[in-house]
Amino acid sequence: MSSQVSTTKPTSVKALLSDPQVMGRLSEVLGKKQATFATSVMQIVNSSDALKSAEPTSVLNCALVAVTLDLPLNNNLGFAWIVPFKKNFKDKEGKWQTTTVAQFQIGYRGFIQLALRTGQYEALNCIPVYKNQFESFNSLTEELKADFSIDGEGEVVGYCTHFRLISGFNKTVYWSRAKAEAHGKKFSKTFASGPWKDDFDSMAMKTVLKLTLAKWGPMSVEMQKAITTDQGLINDQEGSNVEYPDNTVQDINHEEIRQEEVIKQIEENLLTCNSLDDLDILMSSLDDELQVIMVERFEARKTEIEKQ
Repeated sequence: MSSQVSTTKPTSVKALLSDPQVMGRLSEVLGKKQATFATSVMQIVNSSDALKSAEPTSVLNCALVAVTLDLPLNNNLGFAWIVPFKKNFKDKEGKWQTTTVAQFQIGYRGFIQLALRTGQYEALNCIPVYKNQFESFNSLTEELKADFSIDGEGEVVGYCTHFRLISGFNKTVYWSRAKAEAHGKKFSKTFASGPWKDDFDSMAMKTVLKLTLAKWGPMSVEMQKAITTDQGLINDQEGSNVEYPDNTVQDINHEEIRQEEVIKQIEENLLTCNSLDDLDILMSSLDDELQVIMVERFEARKTEIEKQ
Protein backbone atom coordinates (compact mmCIF):
# COMPACT_ATOMS: atom_id res chain seq x y z
CA MET A 1 0.00 0.00 0.00
CA SER A 2 1.21 3.48 -0.73
CA SER A 3 2.76 5.40 2.12
CA GLN A 4 0.61 8.43 1.27
CA VAL A 5 -3.08 8.28 2.01
CA SER A 6 -4.05 11.11 -0.30
CA THR A 7 -2.60 13.53 -2.79
CA THR A 8 -4.58 16.41 -1.25
CA LYS A 9 -4.46 18.04 2.17
CA PRO A 10 -7.80 17.27 3.88
CA THR A 11 -8.85 19.78 6.53
CA SER A 12 -10.19 17.19 8.98
CA VAL A 13 -10.15 13.48 9.75
CA LYS A 14 -13.82 13.33 8.74
CA ALA A 15 -12.98 14.78 5.34
CA LEU A 16 -10.07 12.35 4.99
CA LEU A 17 -12.30 9.37 5.73
CA SER A 18 -14.84 10.67 3.21
CA ASP A 19 -12.27 10.63 0.42
CA PRO A 20 -13.18 7.72 -1.94
CA GLN A 21 -9.50 7.13 -2.74
CA VAL A 22 -8.61 6.86 0.94
CA MET A 23 -11.55 4.61 1.72
CA GLY A 24 -10.66 2.40 -1.21
CA ARG A 25 -7.13 1.93 0.09
CA LEU A 26 -8.38 1.28 3.61
CA SER A 27 -10.75 -1.34 2.22
CA GLU A 28 -7.78 -3.16 0.67
CA VAL A 29 -6.06 -3.32 4.04
CA LEU A 30 -8.94 -3.69 6.49
CA GLY A 31 -11.57 -5.47 4.42
CA LYS A 32 -14.86 -5.73 6.34
CA LYS A 33 -13.29 -3.95 9.31
CA GLN A 34 -13.09 -0.69 7.35
CA ALA A 35 -16.42 0.75 8.59
CA THR A 36 -15.70 -0.16 12.22
CA PHE A 37 -12.22 1.33 11.90
CA ALA A 38 -13.56 4.63 10.54
CA THR A 39 -16.17 4.86 13.31
CA SER A 40 -13.55 4.15 15.98
CA VAL A 41 -11.18 6.81 14.62
CA MET A 42 -13.94 9.42 14.56
CA GLN A 43 -14.91 8.58 18.15
CA ILE A 44 -11.32 9.08 19.26
CA VAL A 45 -11.00 12.38 17.42
CA ASN A 46 -14.35 13.71 18.66
CA SER A 47 -13.32 13.00 22.25
CA SER A 48 -10.40 15.44 21.99
CA ASP A 49 -10.55 19.05 20.82
CA ALA A 50 -6.79 18.98 20.25
CA LEU A 51 -7.02 15.91 17.98
CA LYS A 52 -9.78 17.61 15.98
CA SER A 53 -7.22 20.22 14.93
CA ALA A 54 -4.40 17.70 14.41
CA GLU A 55 -3.04 16.93 10.95
CA PRO A 56 -5.57 14.33 9.71
CA THR A 57 -3.12 12.00 7.98
CA SER A 58 -1.03 11.72 11.14
CA VAL A 59 -4.12 10.61 13.07
CA LEU A 60 -5.00 8.02 10.45
CA ASN A 61 -1.46 6.64 10.33
CA CYS A 62 -1.39 6.19 14.12
CA ALA A 63 -4.72 4.36 14.00
CA LEU A 64 -3.47 2.05 11.26
CA VAL A 65 -0.37 1.13 13.27
CA ALA A 66 -2.63 0.25 16.21
CA VAL A 67 -4.65 -1.99 13.89
CA THR A 68 -1.55 -3.80 12.60
CA LEU A 69 -0.49 -4.42 16.23
CA ASP A 70 -4.07 -5.44 17.10
CA LEU A 71 -4.12 -3.03 20.05
CA PRO A 72 -7.48 -1.35 20.74
CA LEU A 73 -7.42 2.44 20.91
CA ASN A 74 -9.49 2.81 24.05
CA ASN A 75 -8.36 5.05 26.89
CA ASN A 76 -10.19 2.90 29.44
CA LEU A 77 -8.33 -0.27 28.38
CA GLY A 78 -4.88 1.32 28.45
CA PHE A 79 -3.36 -0.62 25.54
CA ALA A 80 -2.64 2.27 23.17
CA TRP A 81 -3.56 5.88 22.53
CA ILE A 82 -3.44 8.59 19.91
CA VAL A 83 -2.40 11.84 21.57
CA PRO A 84 -1.98 15.37 20.19
CA PHE A 85 1.51 16.81 20.01
CA LYS A 86 2.67 20.34 19.17
CA LYS A 87 5.32 20.16 16.46
CA ASN A 88 7.56 23.05 15.45
CA PHE A 89 8.69 23.32 11.83
CA LYS A 90 10.14 25.82 9.39
CA ASP A 91 7.97 27.04 6.54
CA LYS A 92 9.18 27.72 3.00
CA GLU A 93 10.37 31.16 4.08
CA GLY A 94 12.45 29.70 6.89
CA LYS A 95 10.16 30.94 9.65
CA TRP A 96 9.26 28.71 12.59
CA GLN A 97 5.64 27.61 12.74
CA THR A 98 3.69 25.30 15.05
CA THR A 99 1.21 22.62 14.09
CA THR A 100 -0.62 19.86 15.92
CA VAL A 101 0.09 16.28 14.90
CA ALA A 102 -0.87 12.89 16.30
CA GLN A 103 1.56 10.83 18.34
CA PHE A 104 1.20 7.08 18.82
CA GLN A 105 1.68 5.78 22.36
CA ILE A 106 1.53 2.26 23.75
CA GLY A 107 0.66 1.62 27.40
CA TYR A 108 2.35 -0.96 29.61
CA ARG A 109 -0.68 -3.22 29.19
CA GLY A 110 -0.10 -3.08 25.44
CA PHE A 111 3.50 -4.23 25.81
CA ILE A 112 2.42 -7.05 28.13
CA GLN A 113 -0.17 -8.14 25.57
CA LEU A 114 2.39 -8.20 22.75
CA ALA A 115 4.89 -10.12 24.86
CA LEU A 116 2.36 -12.78 25.86
CA ARG A 117 1.40 -13.32 22.23
CA THR A 118 4.87 -14.68 21.51
CA GLY A 119 4.01 -17.76 23.56
CA GLN A 120 7.50 -17.69 25.10
CA TYR A 121 6.62 -16.23 28.48
CA GLU A 122 5.73 -18.43 31.43
CA ALA A 123 5.27 -15.39 33.69
CA LEU A 124 5.33 -11.63 33.17
CA ASN A 125 4.34 -8.74 35.40
CA CYS A 126 5.07 -5.09 36.07
CA ILE A 127 3.95 -3.45 39.31
CA PRO A 128 4.51 -0.41 41.51
CA VAL A 129 6.37 -1.09 44.77
CA TYR A 130 5.07 0.66 47.87
CA LYS A 131 7.06 1.93 50.83
CA ASN A 132 5.66 -0.64 53.26
CA GLN A 133 6.57 -3.48 50.87
CA PHE A 134 10.10 -2.50 49.88
CA GLU A 135 13.23 -3.51 51.75
CA SER A 136 16.17 -3.44 49.30
CA PHE A 137 17.30 -4.15 45.75
CA ASN A 138 20.71 -5.44 44.65
CA SER A 139 21.29 -4.22 41.10
CA LEU A 140 24.16 -6.68 40.57
CA THR A 141 22.38 -9.87 41.60
CA GLU A 142 18.93 -8.45 40.74
CA GLU A 143 17.64 -9.61 44.11
CA LEU A 144 14.60 -7.60 45.16
CA LYS A 145 13.68 -7.91 48.81
CA ALA A 146 10.06 -6.88 49.24
CA ASP A 147 6.93 -8.27 50.84
CA PHE A 148 4.29 -8.49 48.11
CA SER A 149 2.04 -10.62 50.32
CA ILE A 150 0.74 -7.42 51.91
CA ASP A 151 -1.24 -4.66 50.24
CA GLY A 152 0.81 -1.67 49.25
CA GLU A 153 0.37 1.39 51.46
CA GLY A 154 1.89 4.84 51.54
CA GLU A 155 3.93 6.28 48.70
CA VAL A 156 5.16 4.36 45.67
CA VAL A 157 8.94 4.09 45.99
CA GLY A 158 9.71 2.19 42.80
CA TYR A 159 8.62 0.02 39.88
CA CYS A 160 9.47 -3.59 39.17
CA THR A 161 9.28 -5.79 36.09
CA HIS A 162 9.82 -9.53 36.27
CA PHE A 163 9.49 -12.17 33.61
CA ARG A 164 10.30 -15.85 33.21
CA LEU A 165 10.50 -17.53 29.82
CA ILE A 166 9.40 -21.08 29.12
CA SER A 167 13.10 -21.81 28.50
CA GLY A 168 13.79 -20.98 32.17
CA PHE A 169 15.52 -17.63 31.58
CA ASN A 170 14.24 -14.96 33.97
CA LYS A 171 14.92 -11.30 34.58
CA THR A 172 14.01 -8.82 37.32
CA VAL A 173 14.47 -5.07 36.84
CA TYR A 174 13.71 -2.49 39.51
CA TRP A 175 13.75 1.29 39.18
CA SER A 176 13.34 3.68 42.09
CA ARG A 177 10.72 6.38 41.70
CA ALA A 178 13.52 8.96 41.63
CA LYS A 179 15.18 7.17 38.72
CA ALA A 180 11.90 7.00 36.79
CA GLU A 181 11.24 10.68 37.45
CA ALA A 182 14.74 11.67 36.31
CA HIS A 183 14.25 9.61 33.15
CA GLY A 184 10.92 11.28 32.39
CA LYS A 185 12.26 14.80 32.97
CA LYS A 186 15.31 14.15 30.81
CA PHE A 187 13.66 12.51 27.86
CA SER A 188 10.05 13.72 27.67
CA LYS A 189 9.35 17.20 26.36
CA THR A 190 5.79 16.94 27.74
CA PHE A 191 6.80 15.74 31.22
CA ALA A 192 5.17 18.71 32.96
CA SER A 193 1.92 18.59 31.01
CA GLY A 194 1.55 15.20 29.32
CA PRO A 195 0.94 11.61 30.44
CA TRP A 196 3.87 11.71 32.89
CA LYS A 197 1.93 14.34 34.83
CA ASP A 198 -1.51 12.78 34.38
CA ASP A 199 -0.54 9.19 35.26
CA PHE A 200 3.05 9.03 36.45
CA ASP A 201 2.87 5.45 37.75
CA SER A 202 1.60 4.04 34.44
CA MET A 203 4.29 5.87 32.46
CA ALA A 204 7.00 4.72 34.86
CA MET A 205 5.87 1.09 34.67
CA LYS A 206 5.62 1.32 30.88
CA THR A 207 9.18 2.70 30.65
CA VAL A 208 10.68 0.00 32.89
CA LEU A 209 8.74 -2.76 31.14
CA LYS A 210 9.53 -1.52 27.62
CA LEU A 211 13.27 -1.25 28.22
CA THR A 212 13.35 -4.63 29.99
CA LEU A 213 11.55 -6.41 27.14
CA ALA A 214 13.66 -4.61 24.54
CA LYS A 215 16.93 -5.63 26.17
CA TRP A 216 16.15 -9.08 27.49
CA GLY A 217 12.95 -10.41 25.96
CA PRO A 218 12.32 -12.28 22.69
CA MET A 219 12.02 -9.79 19.83
CA SER A 220 8.97 -10.78 17.78
CA VAL A 221 8.17 -8.76 14.65
CA GLU A 222 5.23 -7.21 16.49
CA MET A 223 7.37 -6.25 19.48
CA GLN A 224 10.02 -4.67 17.26
CA LYS A 225 7.35 -2.60 15.53
CA ALA A 226 5.81 -1.60 18.85
CA ILE A 227 9.13 -0.39 20.21
CA THR A 228 10.00 1.57 17.08
CA THR A 229 6.58 3.24 16.74
CA ASP A 230 5.84 3.94 20.41
CA GLN A 231 5.88 7.68 21.17
CA GLY A 232 6.43 8.39 17.50
CA LEU A 233 4.91 10.66 14.88
CA ILE A 234 3.94 8.16 12.18
CA ASN A 235 4.63 9.55 8.70
CA ASP A 236 3.37 6.61 6.66
CA GLN A 237 0.65 3.98 6.87
CA GLU A 238 3.10 1.12 7.36
CA GLY A 239 4.75 2.68 10.41
CA SER A 240 8.20 2.46 8.85
CA ASN A 241 8.76 6.23 8.66
CA VAL A 242 8.68 7.44 12.25
CA GLU A 243 9.75 10.75 13.74
CA TYR A 244 10.46 11.01 17.46
CA PRO A 245 9.59 14.30 19.19
CA ASP A 246 11.38 12.94 22.28
CA ASN A 247 14.24 11.99 19.97
CA THR A 248 16.96 11.69 22.59
CA VAL A 249 15.40 8.79 24.46
CA GLN A 250 14.34 7.07 21.25
CA ASP A 251 17.80 7.32 19.75
CA ILE A 252 19.33 5.88 22.91
CA ASN A 253 16.71 3.14 23.21
CA HIS A 254 17.05 2.09 19.59
CA GLU A 255 20.86 2.02 19.81
CA GLU A 256 20.64 -0.08 22.96
CA ILE A 257 18.14 -2.40 21.27
CA ARG A 258 20.39 -2.82 18.24
CA GLN A 259 23.40 -3.60 20.48
CA GLU A 260 21.39 -6.09 22.52
CA GLU A 261 20.33 -7.85 19.33
CA VAL A 262 23.98 -8.08 18.26
CA ILE A 263 24.92 -9.49 21.67
CA LYS A 264 22.16 -12.08 21.46
CA GLN A 265 23.49 -13.18 18.07
CA ILE A 266 27.04 -13.47 19.42
CA GLU A 267 25.77 -15.54 22.36
CA GLU A 268 24.07 -17.90 19.90
CA ASN A 269 27.32 -18.15 17.92
CA LEU A 270 29.20 -18.93 21.13
CA LEU A 271 27.12 -22.04 21.63
CA THR A 272 28.29 -23.34 18.25
CA CYS A 273 31.98 -22.95 19.20
CA ASN A 274 33.34 -26.38 20.10
CA SER A 275 37.06 -25.57 20.26
CA LEU A 276 39.38 -22.85 21.50
CA ASP A 277 40.26 -22.04 17.91
CA ASP A 278 36.58 -21.41 17.18
CA LEU A 279 36.48 -19.03 20.13
CA ASP A 280 39.56 -17.14 18.94
CA ILE A 281 38.10 -16.72 15.45
CA LEU A 282 34.79 -15.42 16.82
CA MET A 283 36.49 -13.06 19.26
CA SER A 284 38.76 -11.63 16.57
CA SER A 285 35.72 -10.83 14.43
CA LEU A 286 34.36 -8.43 17.07
CA ASP A 287 35.25 -4.78 17.50
CA ASP A 288 36.98 -3.60 20.68
CA GLU A 289 33.78 -2.51 22.43
CA LEU A 290 32.04 -5.83 21.86
CA GLN A 291 35.13 -7.74 22.96
CA VAL A 292 35.03 -5.91 26.30
CA ILE A 293 31.30 -6.56 26.68
CA MET A 294 31.58 -10.24 25.77
CA VAL A 295 34.83 -11.17 27.53
CA GLU A 296 33.15 -12.83 30.53
CA ARG A 297 30.83 -14.84 28.29
CA PHE A 298 33.81 -16.00 26.22
CA GLU A 299 35.69 -17.05 29.35
CA ALA A 300 32.66 -19.00 30.55
CA ARG A 301 32.37 -20.80 27.21
CA LYS A 302 36.12 -21.45 27.23
CA THR A 303 35.77 -23.19 30.61
CA GLU A 304 32.92 -25.31 29.28
CA ILE A 305 34.96 -26.41 26.27
CA GLU A 306 38.00 -27.27 28.40
CA LYS A 307 35.84 -29.51 30.58
CA GLN A 308 34.53 -31.45 27.60
